[in-house]
Amino acid sequence: MKIQNYIAILFLVTSLIKAQIKPWDKNTIKTGSVHNTEQTPLIKKTELSGIYQGKGLFMHNPTNMNSDSFCIYKILVNSAQITDNIKFSAFKLDLGTQNIKKGDTVKVEIFYKNDCYPLTIHIDSGIISTAKIVSMNISDRKLNWQTNNERNKLVFEIEQYRWNKWVKIGEVDGVGTPQNNQYSFYAIPYSGENKMRVKQISEVYLSSSIKWKSTQPEVKFTIQKHPKEIQFTEQTMYEIFDSSGGLVKKGWAQTISYDNLPKGIYTLNYDNFTAELKL
Repeated sequence: MKIQNYIAILFLVTSLIKAQIKPWDKNTIKTGSVHNTEQTPLIKKTELSGIYQGKGLFMHNPTNMNSDSFCIYKILVNSAQITDNIKFSAFKLDLGTQNIKKGDTVKVEIFYKNDCYPLTIHIDSGIISTAKIVSMNISDRKLNWQTNNERNKLVFEIEQYRWNKWVKIGEVDGVGTPQNNQYSFYAIPYSGENKMRVKQISEVYLSSSIKWKSTQPEVKFTIQKHPKEIQFTEQTMYEIFDSSGGLVKKGWAQTISYDNLPKGIYTLNYDNFTAELKL
């Protein structure tokens, strides 16, 4: 889905998207509009405009494909560049600190690099995560963690560090009660050192990362022309991006057909590696 369509859905939908997302009149910007224009061959811009409703914006900010730099280049609020540090994989933009009051007209311009992965923007629900992670460990390929002080039934996201970025691999529903709660998630390792973390869908990351060494053998691949397939030595998680950074395929498989892809240069993420493909 194109970024402008995704953001438009976030700002224009009137039904509940998640239990913690409030209806339209609680959103950040009301009766707003979204525009997406390319400024240069290297930088693109998305604009969000409307009436400020007192909520913040959460932005997932991955690294771009060709370097370790972050996707978002700069942010302007009503034409003034924000001075907040945005060099994080996820951060909250609090419009209230930008001298904007409820009911004011606001325009947010997000400049991002042309070759990075699509941005994800969430609206502040106003529900705060209070959970504390007491312990976390890996046992028999399971990520186990214990929490206390939960006050709301929020979802835990499990992320795995692959391809120089944090990749969401699953969700677990939170119990939402203050006593000790036990959780586990089956982790599919890749070869070499693995790294995972847990966060709750709110503005607070709840865990530091946990590392362990996997005995999983490295996955290798070959490209077949008849039929047009990419064959891995074992099943693996994968992503394929075209030359403009658009995601064209992703999943979990041992064989991928590329018969429907036009000829060109692609980037393949698999196991814990990245490769360039000429298909």
